[in-house]
Amino acid sequence: MQVNARSVRVAVLAVLIPLLVLLGIVLIRRGTGPAGRSAPGADGARYANATVYPTWDKFASSKAWKRAERQAKPKVVFIGTDGATWNIINPLIEEGALPNFARLKREGAFGVLRSGECYVSPPAWVSMMTGFRPEHTGIYTFGIWNEPKREFVSYASGDVAAPFIWDIASLAGRRVAVTNMAATYPARQVNGIMVTGLLTPIMIDDSRPKFYLRFTPRTDTPEGAPAGEASAHADAPASYSPVLEADLSLFANELNIRLYDSADDGIVGYDCGVAVCTPGIARLEKGTETKQYRIPLDRYSPWMKLDFRKHRKQREGWFQLKVDTRNLPVCEVQVSAVYCSPDDPDVRSTYPVEFGTVIKDTFEYYFPYTPFDSAQVPEFTKDAVRYATFFYEYDDWDLFLYTFYETDKAQHFSGFSEDTRSVHATIDRFVGWVLDRLVDGDCLVIASETGPSIIPERSHFTTCGRCIIITSC
Repeated sequence: MQVNARSVRVAVLAVLIPLLVLLGIVLIRRGTGPAGRSAPGADGARYANATVYPTWDKFASSKAWKRAERQAKPKVVFIGTDGATWNIINPLIEEGALPNFARLKREGAFGVLRSGECYVSPPAWVSMMTGFRPEHTGIYTFGIWNEPKREFVSYASGDVAAPFIWDIASLAGRRVAVTNMAATYPARQVNGIMVTGLLTPIMIDDSRPKFYLRFTPRTDTPEGAPAGEASAHADAPASYSPVLEADLSLFANELNIRLYDSADDGIVGYDCGVAVCTPGIARLEKGTETKQYRIPLDRYSPWMKLDFRKHRKQREGWFQLKVDTRNLPVCEVQVSAVYCSPDDPDVRSTYPVEFGTVIKDTFEYYFPYTPFDSAQVPEFTKDAVRYATFFYEYDDWDLFLYTFYETDKAQHFSGFSEDTRSVHATIDRFVGWVLDRLVDGDCLVIASETGPSIIPERSHFTTCGRCIIITSC
């Protein structure tokens, strides 16, 4: 629906009323929740959560907070869409690509809110999540210049001088899941879980090298058999042209790449590959097995694990590669940035710390925010939905937050393109999935820190940034 005068007044009030006033209303409405023994956090805060989950083991396994087992209380779900804009969302709604965004837009009021003077991601998201302007939060951009070290240092969670909405909710005994939110690294104690987002230092190496490898035929294929059927790796396809291979030394690993022609059409054309990553000697001494991966050609592979030694420590990393076969037998092999595992002891990205192991056991790799190449963004958005779905279902939260940064990345790379359409459509399906799980009284908020806004006519939520807010309240 179009913005009317009443909606505009609501939007103006939304800009002027701090987010903390909102939270006070919500907490008064819900009550203070169960009291418990206070447990000191790393930052000195104390949260009333010990009675419900006095130990990590009980927290990880308990289902006691399922809605059917306690008095029904409204749930607040916040979904961030970084850098989203009506210039892209409205045309996609009109062509029918975003049915769930369209539904929420029909059911709420919408408009454009005023942003801060510097509405880059960290200060904008922090202002939205605290209700304070940058002069009160201390967050003005992505970081600060460290004169003694002569380097630019990203902001840390401890640099934010105002309490976040989840800090107040935790103090009130509300269960929270703070996942992939900006300026939360290193993770701090909450009454629930925290998985940090933007500004988390998860990159082990960002050199992104290119290699030009000459692929040569294998010589051990039995005569008369489809090439590769007897000599390739265990799950490799039959090849109706000679199997080509090349070797690559990558950090502390040896990488063997083989190319296969899997189509029995009489035409030489390589269409798939297998990569085998053999860890360095230090890892082999510990019994680490060689890893084998099926890979597509001419686009990025699935994420593959390798070993990486840094600061005298052997660490696990994850990377992708892309084999460009246009100029066979010499192929350009592009290697992505290398990212650490979610349980890396040098990166405190989860609270409790053990939750990093839970994520690794579930997904193997996890990346909250990374400067992807454009070709990686659409596929990674599907991974992001898998992460958000897992966090959402992990417990029964009073307050759930997750931010998708892929909208911003897709638009930076290609503006309004098929990749951008794919990213928005994937997020739209997740929004529909969430809507199917909300009950009467729950509230869904979708917001962007640097775009337009939708303000529900019945909402207790306010913002201090120019943002999208869509809700089914």
